[in-house]
Amino acid sequence: YFEHRESLDLDLRFAPGPGHPLTLVVGHATRLVYPDRGSLKAGLEAGFDLETLSGTSAFRFALEASLEAKLTF
Repeated sequence: YFEHRESLDLDLRFAPGPGHPLTLVVGHATRLVYPDRGSLKAGLEAGFDLETLSGTSAFRFALEASLEAKLTF
């Protein structure tokens, strides 16, 4: 059978001066489960970060992909 998982991580900070006022990460993972044998899992996450500097801003984007296998003998 299949298991699906969605995730959302949002970090908002309201502070004066330099910092990271916004960080957002969204993800999805799918696991194919073989009862009594193990599972195979694939996932993908995308992230966005805003950094305020003195008088300017910087944006960052990131992607993470993963594969996982768990086997039972």
